[in-house]
Amino acid sequence: MNVYIARDGVELGEFPRTQLESRLRAGELQPTDYYWVEGMETWLLLGDGLPPAEPEPAPALPAAPVLTTRSETSPATDLSVAPAAGMEEPEEVASAEEPATTSPAAATFQLPPRRVLLLVAVPLCALVMLGGLVLFFLSDRQSRIAPLRLPPAPEVTPIDRGVDRADRDAAAADLKQRLEKLPGRAEPPQNTFFYDLRVRMSPSTDPVSRWTVVLTGMEATVDPERDKTVRQTKFTMRIEHRNGTWTFVNYEATVTDLEELQSFEVRHDEQSEAPPSLASILGLRIGR
Repeated sequence: MNVYIARDGVELGEFPRTQLESRLRAGELQPTDYYWVEGMETWLLLGDGLPPAEPEPAPALPAAPVLTTRSETSPATDLSVAPAAGMEEPEEVASAEEPATTSPAAATFQLPPRRVLLLVAVPLCALVMLGGLVLFFLSDRQSRIAPLRLPPAPEVTPIDRGVDRADRDAAAADLKQRLEKLPGRAEPPQNTFFYDLRVRMSPSTDPVSRWTVVLTGMEATVDPERDKTVRQTKFTMRIEHRNGTWTFVNYEATVTDLEELQSFEVRHDEQSEAPPSLASILGLRIGR
């Protein structure tokens, strides 16, 4: 199954379904890219989940049975007549003038070879004609199927480049001030945790926002008495710049207890009752 990919309102092309995960890991595709497959009404984000795998093909139909015929011979009929009671069977008088005759008991009934050939050929011809009719109707139906038409890729409203650059710089400066609040190392007793993250900013395909940012990195919690990292959280958080401020969208993380060697998954989105602590530290707006 092939999947169509679009980024920033431009179609990137068609990719096999089996290559999407590897291309996402390699960075060729982004979670903010949109995808579409035949049967879908609209484009969806790759970051919200990959399309389901193509179902297995139906098994092929078995071959049609071949009609065979079998000629049966009639059983021999005994036409001899028993003599009546009290009468003696007359002696056979051989005559040189009478021709010799064949006994009816030795005669058997057989179909002529030409009739046997007809019994086999007629059903076979009927099967061939039926197969030709089926192929004709199938080919005619295929020729009448309308060609596949892709829905248009999501459009990004064009704006003035100067205004676009100024808006981007203002949004980036605002985000930088928020990120500076995050500690780069643990300094007990004020804080017992620190962050190591990477930021990727790009134009948003959401009609209500201008810019989207994906934050990926790690949050480490330190035991101040032993000066040792006891918990590690690897996360990915997406935020968008809406109406002049940064807004929380979703958060996914894997939390690992380094002492118990146990891990669990954490997920938050705009509908969650409580946002992640990172969203609170950055002062992000929650909800649209």
